[in-house]
Amino acid sequence: MKKVLVTLFLAVLVAIGAMTVQPGPSTAAEAVTLKAISAWPKTAVEYKAWTIWSEILDQMIAKRAPGELKVQLLGGPEVIKGPDQVPALQRGQVDMVYTSGAYYTNVLSEIDSLKLSAYTPWEERTSGATAYLNDLHQKKLGVFYVGRLGLDAKFFVYCRLSTCRR
Repeated sequence: MKKVLVTLFLAVLVAIGAMTVQPGPSTAAEAVTLKAISAWPKTAVEYKAWTIWSEILDQMIAKRAPGELKVQLLGGPEVIKGPDQVPALQRGQVDMVYTSGAYYTNVLSEIDSLKLSAYTPWEERTSGATAYLNDLHQKKLGVFYVGRLGLDAKFFVYCRLSTCRR
């Protein structure tokens, strides 16, 4: 449990860092709600991990930028089917996606290699693997690869480039 919480904390830090890459002046009038979806139904363990991560993210955002940003979980595949979620992210229909690379290997085959990784998410970040994957995602798909939540499952978090660069 401690390992999962540490991993969730690191993922939250990564997400906040990604969302503040190019900060600008903000006011209460500029409050932003990010629409997020998951590839898994609300009854799945993976969805529960996503909600825990989102709650921690909301708490950190509230401390760092109160009233400026909110992540709204829209649901899972009942909202947008798993294979259609990355294209929905590319179109701007949603702002964040928690999914499996298996849903989009047809457009980014390199993502399939992560299922073989023996490294933790923080080791992938330190080694440069996350930066490399983010570069591929930006160039080939126009999305920002945030990383994994740190569960033993190899599922990933993404957000739209325009959203992450604010």
